[in-house]
Amino acid sequence: MIIRIIRSCFGLIKLTIIKLFHYKQFYFSPFSFVDPSIRIEFRGTKAKLVLGKGFKSRSNVILRVSGQLTIGDNVFINDSCKINCDHLINIGNDSIFGPNVLMFDDDYDYTSKDLTRLAGWKHGQVSIGEDVWVGANVVILRNAVIGSHSVVGAGALVKEVIPERSLAHNEHKLIIKNIIK
Repeated sequence: MIIRIIRSCFGLIKLTIIKLFHYKQFYFSPFSFVDPSIRIEFRGTKAKLVLGKGFKSRSNVILRVSGQLTIGDNVFINDSCKINCDHLINIGNDSIFGPNVLMFDDDYDYTSKDLTRLAGWKHGQVSIGEDVWVGANVVILRNAVIGSHSVVGAGALVKEVIPERSLAHNEHKLIIKNIIK
């Protein structure tokens, strides 16, 4: 318990230092509890990050922001989650994210005729409602909308609209074959 309190204090100091360098781009509540290993990267002058009251994160969380990322009150982000916000991502209040969740509001357009590194990007938005539970290893892609009070099962790939009060999961099947030598 003491170690958790000390880590939270160091996390708050880290957020305060980030605020000093990005005072117009970063807003957070002093009632946030973040692991000091959190990595927040601002890319460009249009980047804006808002962390609500009671925001909590565990270790190795990465927030890359070049658009507008808004995270509501009492949101919990578990170990090793990564959020890349190029345009717009909104996360509602009281949402919970399991470990290793990946979230992107842009992706590479492999159908583009110009396949250079800088061309061929598609931009969108991600919207997550209030009181949403996202399981471990979920990947959320551009234009995904997850309605309030919904659950996304572990390992799911979300790239469409999930209505409010829904359970969304992928059907995974374990295939076992006998190996004969």
